[in-house]
Amino acid sequence: MTPLRAFLLILILFASSIKSQPSKIMDAAGIKLAIEKLNVLGSVLYVAAHPDDENTAALSYFSKGKKYRTGYLALTRGDGGQNLIGAEKGDLMGVIRTNELVEARKIDGAEQFFTRAIDFGYSKSPEETIQFWGKENILYDIVWVTRKFRPDVIVTRFPPGGWNTHGHHLASAMLAVEAFSLAADSTKFPDQLDRVDTWQAKRIVWDSWLPFGQNFNGNLKDYVTADIGSYNKLMGMSYTEIAAESRSKHKSQGFGAQARRGSRTAYFKHLAGKKAESNLFDGIETGWNRLPFGEPALNLIDKLNQGFNSNNPSDSISDLLKLRKHLIQFRNNFWAVQKLKETDAIIQSCLGLWIEAISDDYSVAQGDSVNINFSLVSRSNANLKLIKIAFDQLYIEDLDTTIKYNLDYQFERKIAVNHDTPLTQPHWLNRYKKGWNFESSEDLTLPDINLLTAIFQFELDGKIIDFKTPVLYRWVDRVKGEKYRRLEVMPIVSQNFENDLYLTSDEEDLEVKLKVKSYKDNVSGKISLLTDAGWDAEPKYVLIELENKYDEQEVSFKIIKTNGETQVFVKAVASVDNLYSSSVKELQYDHIPYQSVIMPAETKIVSVNTAKVIDKIGYIMGAGDDIPDVLETLGYSVNILQADKLEQIDLSFYDVIITGIRSYNTETELKYANRYLLDFVKHGGRLIVQYNVSFGLATNVIGPYSFRISHDRVTDEVSEVKILEPNHSLFNYPNRITMNDFSGWVQERGLYFADQWDDKYETLISWHDTDESPKLGGLLYTKYGEGEFIYTGISFFRQLPAGVPGAIRLFVNLISQGGLND
Repeated sequence: MTPLRAFLLILILFASSIKSQPSKIMDAAGIKLAIEKLNVLGSVLYVAAHPDDENTAALSYFSKGKKYRTGYLALTRGDGGQNLIGAEKGDLMGVIRTNELVEARKIDGAEQFFTRAIDFGYSKSPEETIQFWGKENILYDIVWVTRKFRPDVIVTRFPPGGWNTHGHHLASAMLAVEAFSLAADSTKFPDQLDRVDTWQAKRIVWDSWLPFGQNFNGNLKDYVTADIGSYNKLMGMSYTEIAAESRSKHKSQGFGAQARRGSRTAYFKHLAGKKAESNLFDGIETGWNRLPFGEPALNLIDKLNQGFNSNNPSDSISDLLKLRKHLIQFRNNFWAVQKLKETDAIIQSCLGLWIEAISDDYSVAQGDSVNINFSLVSRSNANLKLIKIAFDQLYIEDLDTTIKYNLDYQFERKIAVNHDTPLTQPHWLNRYKKGWNFESSEDLTLPDINLLTAIFQFELDGKIIDFKTPVLYRWVDRVKGEKYRRLEVMPIVSQNFENDLYLTSDEEDLEVKLKVKSYKDNVSGKISLLTDAGWDAEPKYVLIELENKYDEQEVSFKIIKTNGETQVFVKAVASVDNLYSSSVKELQYDHIPYQSVIMPAETKIVSVNTAKVIDKIGYIMGAGDDIPDVLETLGYSVNILQADKLEQIDLSFYDVIITGIRSYNTETELKYANRYLLDFVKHGGRLIVQYNVSFGLATNVIGPYSFRISHDRVTDEVSEVKILEPNHSLFNYPNRITMNDFSGWVQERGLYFADQWDDKYETLISWHDTDESPKLGGLLYTKYGEGEFIYTGISFFRQLPAGVPGAIRLFVNLISQGGLND
């Protein structure tokens, strides 16, 4: 095998563990724990449906307490979830939540996996979920992860049936139980067997929270327990404390967690396989005795454990190299490969070896070049020599440099990036979607693999050893200190439309604007818009001249509807040295790595005829949504109001005030400021409160009269709708709402409806999912004083940005004063 191919093989093997920061060196306690873990050859795979479903206390206990190799398989990336920290939805939501999982795993020590399934929102039954996803598709992926990870024990977060909960949750358990047996069946998914072997886990259990809930008969014989609140003396933390830090990474779901201290019992109920009697690993050999070549490894590790010197970890290097030499002989063995990887990480930390590859910019365009500084410092007196550095497929150089104690070695090179180098993009978004699945591939089960990587090859006491690090851009924030983000390969130009959605009437021409941004110097060419038949764009093209990297040029076109459909997608195409049609979305949140996501350079235009009878709107943002942008596209003037400033504002200036989704969950000041909103209503204003979740409310007194928010929802976007009061102004002014206006909705009708309310409220819409009773609390209306109050769980936050004409017309009616029902 050539050196280049060897390096590329290492890159593939380690791709799933690459992080968007330099590899951290473990302290003495961390090294000691890692050495102890070398003696543990057991593994656990935890299975659930979404990001944030996992029990991080159990993961921490398995990984850092019992020192098992631990994985979390989330069937989806959470693409259909709500977003507490921003307005991202869909694919971008999936990117955020994937990164949150990766950050959580850095804390609790587990590894992260996925299937091809796309989160399509709340599902009321596992049967519906499995129908949407396709049973064989998801079973294939769970079996693949099981065969590749080879868990001794599989744990589900949810029961396989008998509970009234999210259909995704129950489906995750049902599919995991079935895959438990299928992974051992060589006739099932035989195409996998040229890359992995069949595998039979010993047992599968349900992490059942407490056994005293639904369906518990008082008999604990089917349960085994574990104290997941136990304390790790080397870490100075309990596993529940670690879990709180891990779970708090799920910020987009609002799952910041308080640390728990003290004993906490977890109950695991038997589902299939050989039943455990006293603990989850009954009858499972988790030491080196499970391997025929294990005794020498056990002896070497015992010596390492006994001789570890916390004041000078490098004393262990000689014995670590002996262990490494022994393991390399069995490189075709699953556990030898795993323990070899762990051994190398320990060696790097015992060396105090800091390696990094830092670029002079955060992006490089295809076909351009970038300066990268490869540097290292070794804080040991080991006999260490740098042989070469490999930068993906782009750069290899022989160095032959002896590394001395605590000296900073730097090697700066200008690296040319090929025109066909793949763009840095969340890899699953490069796959086409078929229904509620991404296109299947081996790497689809991994968090993200499209990271540029440098590999440093050393000679250590005459032995060749490689260490890897992601290629990063580093800067210093005056408040936050040292920050990193990945080096991204970008298209030469991007085109971002001013709006993702444009609304127009049949009679109006429409001006659309977009910004063209360069990712290299001296870019010139032209921009054109492609439209469907029946729509024209003028002019035919616009010339662009961008002198410097990151320069932007705004261009505009007129879109003319001639004889086309009421909805059209418009695509921007840049002709430079090639054709480019990419927009770039920046995700910049402090709890996950900064990241660019490349999306199609397109926008949606919808013809919707709706009257405009008011103008001035006040909007209190909640968890974040795009409704203010849509309203401005319709021509309204929208001011964003701060809840803690309402007392200082003359609210009578506004025709209507709207609270964004989950505002009463996120804006604690509404506990005190809500009275100003109700005074606004009392004196003639209209207040619209959009959905809030039923727990964690700033106040339970939201409306002028009492109502209770529930978990009621209608998940079927084509469910039958019944207008209960057809003559009500909300269905007639300024737009006449008919059944046609409830066509073409996306993902759901609504969520978190009211289920109890004062008689002074009018219920205006009835709808329900199949085999359910009518849900009436999705739209409550009442007069109060001289004004009007509305609570709505209708998912306008999804429908309006998607350009659903009927939902837009109905929302316009909600915000429009006048024509009150008698």
